[in-house]
Amino acid sequence: MFSEAFDGFCLEDEDITFEGDKQTKKERVDATNYEAVEHPPKWFLNTTLALRHNDTREVDYFKAAFAYYDKNFDEALQCYKKMLEAGDHNISHRCAIVDSIIRSALKSSSMDMPAIVRLLHEELLPLIHTHGEQLQYWTLSLEVYMRVGGFESKYLLNGILLTASVDLAEHWILLSEVNFDRIQVNAAKVEMCKGGVRRDIEDSPNDCQPPHDCK
Repeated sequence: MFSEAFDGFCLEDEDITFEGDKQTKKERVDATNYEAVEHPPKWFLNTTLALRHNDTREVDYFKAAFAYYDKNFDEALQCYKKMLEAGDHNISHRCAIVDSIIRSALKSSSMDMPAIVRLLHEELLPLIHTHGEQLQYWTLSLEVYMRVGGFESKYLLNGILLTASVDLAEHWILLSEVNFDRIQVNAAKVEMCKGGVRRDIEDSPNDCQPPHDCK
């Protein structure tokens, strides 16, 4: 057996040498003489990676993340949009980029609410495949609906799903922001509309449903 063949084989410490042992060891710097190298905040973005590789997505992500952290949300939004337009992303990566676009857009000076809602419903929702992504989507949707307004029923639904999945105080606080009065008023309008449609159908001389404006 292989183990039996090397049963008596062993190495002593003096038999083991390292490449560094052959080099002259540098003297340690005294703490009083040590001076740290100071870099500007964006030093890690000044890289020659783009000159050596075609794939610069990691550097682009660092630039976008730094802009968001630095509260330059307009620049972060443009960086994330550029990353999305570059394409060639797997589902999880594309999901993360669209999520970041929405978060940046919510805080940018050029906030376009209809576009944000479209991104949330048409771009981000179909990309949700994991439980963690689902929780992030529900949390983000509450923030979007709160800023946009007019989505009280969706806000309530996603808030209930979120608190039922993760019992955190912050999620209950978000759920408490629901405008229940508005939901009740809208529900009453819907029932009145349904009643009006039924009445029109019953009064109609034929089987054709008359046009009805439910606004």
